[in-house]
Amino acid sequence: GYIIIVKWSLHGEGEWETACVEDVWLGPDQYQLMELGCLEVTEEMAGNYYDVKFLLYEHETEQLLDEETLEAAWYVEEPIVAGAFVDAWVY
Repeated sequence: GYIIIVKWSLHGEGEWETACVEDVWLGPDQYQLMELGCLEVTEEMAGNYYDVKFLLYEHETEQLLDEETLEAAWYVEEPIVAGAFVDAWVY
C-alpha cells in the first residue's frame, strides 16, 4: 500500500497547499490510472504559473519513497471548468 500526496504552489513561492491525499493498494507489477484531487481556479490566479509536487509514501511505515516536483507545471490564462495532467508519473 502507498499514500500519494499532491501539493501545489505559486511558481517559485515554495508555500505548498495540499490538493489531495490518496491511499493506493497495488500488487507486484500492477498499475492504476488515478484522478488525484482537484482545486478551484480563481480569477486571482490568472497570469501565473504554478508548481506541483507529488510525494509517495509507504503505507505501513509512512516512509517517504519518492518525491517529484514539476516546476511551472501549468499556467492559468483564465478560470476554466475542468483540466487535468496527463502522463505525470512518479518513479
